[in-house]
Amino acid sequence: MLTGLGIPQDKAERIKALHDETANALSAQVEEARKEYEETKARAEEAQRLEAEINAIKEANGGKDYKALYEAEKAAFDALKAEQEAKATEARKREAYIALCRAEGVKARRLDSIARLIDVSSFRLDAAGNLENPEAIRADIRREWEDLIPAKGKGGYWNG
Repeated sequence: MLTGLGIPQDKAERIKALHDETANALSAQVEEARKEYEETKARAEEAQRLEAEINAIKEANGGKDYKALYEAEKAAFDALKAEQEAKATEARKREAYIALCRAEGVKARRLDSIARLIDVSSFRLDAAGNLENPEAIRADIRREWEDLIPAKGKGGYWNG
């Protein structure tokens, strides 16, 4: 056809070769785009199937969002756990304080009353579970509970 238009044979073959090269490159691009489309289409269909499955599960469970329920329950559990740890720490502080009272000679029958009255929030425990700065606390015990500490060797109570 090109030679019929007056184009020499060698130039016609060159035009045909360039045309074939361009057409083949475009065909390859079309084929690559078709493959990408098929892969994307398959992933989109899988995503739709999974979304439908999730919605079916939610509907079967009354529309509840279990992730939100789990997070709420976990937060409540963590709060309860922290509260229990705080109570256990407070109990250890009370026990350590009572042990110091006992070491200072406070009457044993008054230790339960002291345990209920004392505010242990300002005390700190060391790694061994003992109160930090025990000498200062013992001095406070001698000052605060002196009426409950019998005097040694005198038959009366200790006065300072």
